[in-house]
Amino acid sequence: MARRVVGQSPFQHYLSFFRSHSYAVGKCADGFGYPCQQAFRTDLCSTALDDRPNAESKELKRMLKEELKQRVKERYYKDLHDYRNRKPPTPEEMLLQNIEKARRKVAWTRQMLIPFQLLGDQPANYDPEILTSEQLHYVKKIGRKNQNYVPVGKRGIYGGTIQNMHLNWKKHETVQIDCHMFPFEQVNDMAEDLAKLSGGIVIEIIKDKKIIILYRGKNYVRPENIIPKNTLDKRKALKKALYEKSMYAVLRNITRLEEQLRVLRQTMAHDIAANSLQQQCSLEVENSGLHNQESSVVDNKLCYKDEPRHESSAVT
Repeated sequence: MARRVVGQSPFQHYLSFFRSHSYAVGKCADGFGYPCQQAFRTDLCSTALDDRPNAESKELKRMLKEELKQRVKERYYKDLHDYRNRKPPTPEEMLLQNIEKARRKVAWTRQMLIPFQLLGDQPANYDPEILTSEQLHYVKKIGRKNQNYVPVGKRGIYGGTIQNMHLNWKKHETVQIDCHMFPFEQVNDMAEDLAKLSGGIVIEIIKDKKIIILYRGKNYVRPENIIPKNTLDKRKALKKALYEKSMYAVLRNITRLEEQLRVLRQTMAHDIAANSLQQQCSLEVENSGLHNQESSVVDNKLCYKDEPRHESSAVT
């Protein structure tokens, strides 16, 4: 249901919702504002406007509107009564509902992220070089020594990032990509995307600083368009970053809720086992008490049988 307008009562909002979804009034071919055929179909009013006689009468339309309003009012108060008198869910049911809701949100966010995926292909003249161990050591040394870097902000990788890399490669053989705003799990994927879009070679990934060092290659030729056509612009990159941030936050929330659910189920299982053990102990105590009571009754009966014998011996 749409958001309620400021100053609008809940009943007016409920009525406007049903009007917009169930009460459609169109225009006929003659241009007058009379209801078209099958324009008035709703679960609240079982009859169509055209099925009644004198459909063009204002009085009939007023009566239908009043009938619709009355039924909407009854439906509204019925739903409100059911909502207020609903059975409160258990803690386990609440956690399961929250987890299901979060998973639906993650699925929706992934669907929204499909148009923003980086689908860049490698350049036509991309020829990845095979570096020997000596060359790799030399390039790593140069990459660590050079201080030129390209920061990757909250927008992530987009066309401007690739442009800055090519501008750095104009005077330097290597470039450092600073990804300190992202978790290390994403840094590896970002390194693959950067190598694919720019045509460079990933030399090293510094784990503690979250820095990617890329080498332009010996046969580097600066492309005509340093911004690939199939990359995102600033606005789309920001939208993608917001969706990803929301998705990762919901995923962390799902992990937290699943841990709470696991602890709750363990606690419930422990309480059930403790209650069953307590009931078993109480039954054993009751059985032992009954056995002691029966034995005492038997002893009393034996003592009662022995008393006349003592009396008879005393009399003789």
